[in-house]
Amino acid sequence: MKKLAFVFKGSMSQGFGHVARTAYIYKNLNNVKCYFLFNGDKNLLNNLFDSNVFYFENEIELIEKLKFINADWVIFDRQKNPLNTILSVRTDKTKTFIIEDEDMNPQNTDILWDANKNFASDIDNFYTGAKNFILNPIIENYCKNKINKKTNSIFISLGGTDVRENIPFLIKNLKDKYFLNILPGIRYNEYLKYKGLNVNILNNKTIFYDFAQKSDIGIVSGGITMYEFVKMNIPTLVWPQVHHQIKSVEQLEKLKIVKKIAYYNNTVNKIIDFAENYKERHDLFINMKKFEIGHGFKKVKKILEET
Repeated sequence: MKKLAFVFKGSMSQGFGHVARTAYIYKNLNNVKCYFLFNGDKNLLNNLFDSNVFYFENEIELIEKLKFINADWVIFDRQKNPLNTILSVRTDKTKTFIIEDEDMNPQNTDILWDANKNFASDIDNFYTGAKNFILNPIIENYCKNKINKKTNSIFISLGGTDVRENIPFLIKNLKDKYFLNILPGIRYNEYLKYKGLNVNILNNKTIFYDFAQKSDIGIVSGGITMYEFVKMNIPTLVWPQVHHQIKSVEQLEKLKIVKKIAYYNNTVNKIIDFAENYKERHDLFINMKKFEIGHGFKKVKKILEET
């Protein structure tokens, strides 16, 4: 049985995306033994992983643990991996698989996977472009085939941590006009107080794709959820919560697949204008349906299970 070691991080300031992606990759693999090495806010894990979870404080501690595990693959899902860590871990026995590290050179790892890069790579071990984005395979069952002319409901998820605490602001200003499905991530208990007639608060254990599919539009941050909503053909406003998301959002906005909202005084009016503009929403929906995205998981699964 192959041994895999996942190295990932997450925090209230950096978000939940790396944690979520690690979880759904792991849960959809077969005949492998997995280890999880995490740096960040422990509360983010919330029992997502059954066992073999280890916390590390620094790179020396991480390298020592990885050498002890002696995995067949080490999967790094975090930004700015120190080159010394990669070179120390990579051996004839252990291969390295790096996800979304814009500073990494493909010659320094066995696999470099960065779907945020919007060019076609001609390097065998370098996977780029939206078609290679690694999405939860279950999402294939929740793609919209049509949209309603009238917006009745909105799905809101601003990362797994709502780092800027914008969800309460949106609830206050939108709940009297629309039904709101809210996925607040680790702020679930904190935000339960907002639950009401027009506000549904979802926890992380809920299969939220069903609620998203039934919503008329989405308001999301620029991480994994943005790509999930594009895959599901849900007309989407994107409100980036951390700086590194902005470039990815602008790439999709340029293709007229999503629409970005920013921090200005009339944010609520912009949301309402979008919700009430059927033509604009329908144009995004048509562009989403044509856009090839999210076929990466099958390739990742094959690599990790068979090589």
